[in-house]
Amino acid sequence: MSIIIFFIILGVLIVAHEAGHFLVAKFFGIRVDEFAFGFPPRLFGIKKGETEYAINAVPFGGYVKIFGEDGSDGSLSEDDKKVSFVHKPRHIQAFVIVAGVLANFLLGWALITTGYLIGLPTPATGGPEGFAVTDTHLVITSVRPDSPASKGGVLPGDRIVSLAQGDRIINDQIKPSDVSDFISKTNGDSFTLGLERGWMASSTILLI
Repeated sequence: MSIIIFFIILGVLIVAHEAGHFLVAKFFGIRVDEFAFGFPPRLFGIKKGETEYAINAVPFGGYVKIFGEDGSDGSLSEDDKKVSFVHKPRHIQAFVIVAGVLANFLLGWALITTGYLIGLPTPATGGPEGFAVTDTHLVITSVRPDSPASKGGVLPGDRIVSLAQGDRIINDQIKPSDVSDFISKTNGDSFTLGLERGWMASSTILLI
């Protein structure tokens, strides 16, 4: 799962970076011959207008092929010169070059801003000064291999919503100390751990 998340994040960063170059070049009337995600060999592509959009096999980067970016003047027609990178003023060339980094910066700013507006997961204590922590939950951060929790199917990220053994039940505002105290009083007997996985579906696991 972690490797999938890694590639999703990497893909978003790559697309945002290359889109920065692409959009600024288009804005200033520079022809973009290709917009590619990944490096060759090519898997498939589609041409729309003057630009070919491609997906390549090696997903560790991307590129935009901008007409005239190699600096060669050659024997270009007047129409080609109008859409050539090398024939644009230096300040426009510089803007096209830095647009990728600027796009990643703006993406990060937008994501952080959105996160603060809608709320971000944060520790209940030791958070940023001046920010109130609401909707608190006890979340499992790690599970030891071969432990009863691991064998029972408990996963990092699960929320603990209840603890039960016979008539002894805790299901409201559970704190870490509640869990340790509850387990210490089980005397090694089995008990039921109520979990929410993915913060959507609930599940119940019997730990022995």
